Amino acid sequence: LINTVYNHGSTTVLILDNSITGMTGHQQNPTTGKDIYLNLAEQIDLETLCRACGVKSVVVVDPFKKEECIKALKEETAKDEVSVIIVRRPCALIVNK
Repeated sequence: LINTVYNHGSTTVLILDNSITGMTGHQQNPTTGKDIYLNLAEQIDLETLCRACGVKSVVVVDPFKKEECIKALKEETAKDEVSVIIVRRPCALIVNK
């Protein structure tokens, strides 16, 4: 992401944020505000992080809202700059824990 912004690229990056690291055992990740031991930790805000990397257009969508997602994809991919779409919904396996 940083390299693409730095080199004046044009792309849309999708970040799939389900607030968990499911591929390795459902650990917390830096966006949750808890470490892997469930202790409180500094929470990383993905929108702020992307903007700090120089991305001007950062959009957050709910994957359950299909029309909202389609609209964001059309708008962001039409831009001649780096943009980010954060697709955010809690992991279905942990949402009720």
